Amino acid sequence: MLDNFRQYLIDQGLATATEVHANVCDGSDACIVLWEYGGYKSPIGVTSSISAVQIKVLDTDMSAARTKINAIYDNLVDGKAFKLINNTKANIFANTPPFYSGQDEQTRYSYIFNVNIVTERN
Repeated sequence: MLDNFRQYLIDQGLATATEVHANVCDGSDACIVLWEYGGYKSPIGVTSSISAVQIKVLDTDMSAARTKINAIYDNLVDGKAFKLINNTKANIFANTPPFYSGQDEQTRYSYIFNVNIVTERN
């Protein structure tokens, strides 16, 4: 799921391939990290599954981090019925709005928000 979601952000022009990572935070001055922290695959006979994902933007420039997280949030949580992620229909629901979570050990400013992504199973 995270690889498809990562590619969606790249395709939408919200991130570059070197900027966005799944489950790992690199040492660059600016990066976007996607963490899948929950969800479930539906049992046989049910056609959807849910992934709980955290989107985290880190940047040494606080304003740049805030601008990036808000652009991603506005794209994902825009009130449309669904997004097409890797040819799979996905409904995205915000669990939290973007919020400032402090600075990391590299003094990068960190902004985070959480979403549930409901996808149709093929």
